[in-house]
Amino acid sequence: MSDNPHKQPRALAPRKLEQNETLQSLNLWKGVFKNYFRRCNFYSYFLAPDVVWNNGVNRGFTANEPNGLKRNPATLASDLEGFLSCISSYLPFDYIFEKLNTETTNLESVWTVIYEIYDAEIVTSSYMDIAFMTRNDGETYRNYYNRLVGFTRQHLPRTTIRVEGLTSPATGENLTVALLDSIAMHWLLNIDRRLISIVKTEFASELKTKRLSEMIKTIATNIDDLLIRYEKKDQMASIQESRLTNPPPKVTSFEEDNNGEIDTIIRRIEKLEQRGSRNFNKSKFRKIKSWCKH
Repeated sequence: MSDNPHKQPRALAPRKLEQNETLQSLNLWKGVFKNYFRRCNFYSYFLAPDVVWNNGVNRGFTANEPNGLKRNPATLASDLEGFLSCISSYLPFDYIFEKLNTETTNLESVWTVIYEIYDAEIVTSSYMDIAFMTRNDGETYRNYYNRLVGFTRQHLPRTTIRVEGLTSPATGENLTVALLDSIAMHWLLNIDRRLISIVKTEFASELKTKRLSEMIKTIATNIDDLLIRYEKKDQMASIQESRLTNPPPKVTSFEEDNNGEIDTIIRRIEKLEQRGSRNFNKSKFRKIKSWCKH
């Protein structure tokens, strides 16, 4: 902050847009742009929602600017062209100025044109992309939840819509606690499908009196520990189940497995001894008797 109390802090300058942008990146850029140029004496006037223009004489301006520079209609029309040219300079498309200059009537229509160019319009099909919104690398669980909430808020109905006996207000809908609960469940499922059951078990007492959306902070800070703990439990349960369904084979001794063969060998040796076979080696037989139970 400056030591001069009358000097305002500098606002972040908007970046140049790329060939490809998303709804989220455009929303962020729009906020930076508006905050930066609302301090401009020449262009801040055109940021007001009630300022409109057309393609007629002096772009539809008929009265002098009420405040600020108090420009006349002709000057306002000239500065409007400069404002639209300034916006166009942030986009990498050479046709954008003519499009903004001929097709827009207020600031909202300017944003509509830009969002259409990037296929980032806020419509039902774009809201369906929430199903594919995953947690980014290094992103905290809480920030991921906030992104989902922000994305939903952007797609709330803005006009009167009638569905299943319900009617949205003409001024548009607001977030509800029930909707936040639904976002929270979607958030848990996208992180790990086991978390729904884990949270129901671990926070059973709290969930009797609190809504799921009230517990986002507590849950978010414990997700890693919960998953590690239940991973170990799953591994132990898997080992126990394997032991029950696949018992180890019975271990038999050498004697049990080979008694029949040993008896046969001994009988043959005894017969050879009785016959006095010249090929029979009595010393080897004595060694065999020394370790063999027979």
